This record gives sequence, C-alpha cells and structure tokens, in this order.
Amino acid sequence: MFFLGGLKMPPQHERHLVEVYIHELGKQKMRENARRFRYNQLLSRFNQFREMWGRKMREREEVRSIFAAARPPSTNRHRRLPRPAQQPRA
Repeated sequence: MFFLGGLKMPPQHERHLVEVYIHELGKQKMRENARRFRYNQLLSRFNQFREMWGRKMREREEVRSIFAAARPPSTNRHRRLPRPAQQPRA
C-alpha cells in the first residue's frame, strides 16, 4: 500500500498486472503435468489472497464508515471557545 494525503491506497495497478499475468499463463498450453500442477497451485493461492484482500478491504471500509458516522460534524473540534467579555468594575 502507498500513502496519498494521509490515506492508505491499495495497489490496484499492481494487482491488475498480476491478474493479467496469471490470465496469460492460463491461456498457454501446458502439456507437462508438473507445470500444470504448479500453475493450479499458484492460481489457488492467488484466489485465496484475493478473497482475503477483499474481506480485509470491506472490514476497513466498515470501520471507516462507523467512525465517520460517530464523528461530530464540526471539523474544528480543538478550537477554543471565545472568553466571555468581562464587565468593568465600578
């Protein structure tokens, strides 16, 4: 993940490149059993990680939306309130 203005952004571009690469590998003819077995293992592990990644991203979005809903609408929460004017002494 990389940071963009304080937010963590998922590596969408890199993920797309991996998906394209795996898809291209799958289109090749694999006559050797060992090679086909290793590709299927790779595909299985990638799908497991993809599901886990999607689950983690949904969890983060849910937490973010919960905290956003709980936050008061004011953006200047730490601003001091003005002091009341003092009355002149007689």
